[in-house]
Amino acid sequence: MNKTIEIEKAILAEFDNACENIVPEFSVMRDASNVFDREVHFDDGKMMSIQVITCRDDTCYTQGVLYEDGHEIDCTDVQDSLTGKFTVGDYSVTVEEQRLQDESVENKNYDELQRDLEELLDARDNENNPEMLVHIDRNIDEVRELIEDYDLSDDDLFRCENCGTVDDIEDSAQIAGKLVCASGCPAEARP
Repeated sequence: MNKTIEIEKAILAEFDNACENIVPEFSVMRDASNVFDREVHFDDGKMMSIQVITCRDDTCYTQGVLYEDGHEIDCTDVQDSLTGKFTVGDYSVTVEEQRLQDESVENKNYDELQRDLEELLDARDNENNPEMLVHIDRNIDEVRELIEDYDLSDDDLFRCENCGTVDDIEDSAQIAGKLVCASGCPAEARP
């Protein structure tokens, strides 16, 4: 089974550098401190943890650790880069630099922003590195602000004044001067 994950360029550069050069920030930590950990889940329930590990007074190293039901099965050989392929038996995770998107987040439509927010929230749930969590939280705040300020009419959408649901303008009705869901508010969205 193969999976590919993308990691932001700056994070890859930081940890690849720490694997090639002694970085004081990491080399003074106790041996075997886990400074980066990204979980990758496979369809059969197994999970591989891609890690960057410190070595006191030396460079960091990377490894992939395969787990089943929370128990370590095996791990890759030690590697000297976060970028690349981590393989344990039939399970592989390839770590790549996050590709630049054609559009900046500011030019996305409402649905694209919502998908980005869901992906960021999922990434935060699967992240253990405190520095990465700060970065993800900043991105979440940025996307939430863009969603909040989004002009829904640009996409022929409306926000129901009763339940707050965003839907196609053709599914709206104006009742007592309020724009509301024409077929009634969804039960899960009612206040």
